[in-house]
Amino acid sequence: MPVEEQTRRMKTMQERLRRYDVIRWADDFLSELTNTLEDQKKLQARLLRQSERDQIIRNFKLADRKILFLDYDGTLVPFMTDARLPCQIPD
Repeated sequence: MPVEEQTRRMKTMQERLRRYDVIRWADDFLSELTNTLEDQKKLQARLLRQSERDQIIRNFKLADRKILFLDYDGTLVPFMTDARLPCQIPD
């Protein structure tokens, strides 16, 4: 890389470091951490309310064509390295 380019990049980086000090970095970090925790809460699994379960059952019974998709590996049974192996459900 030419010396002029190195100098330009170094000045840019130093200016950024002057503006983005440890206090600002810590504030940004904690803010992002809080946002991550809020996102996790939004994505957290929750139980269906009775009214939601009733609606699903009612819709299923009324449907002319029915199909169920179940996530088996890791949800209904532990993860398996080889799906051909018999599964043991832990006590």
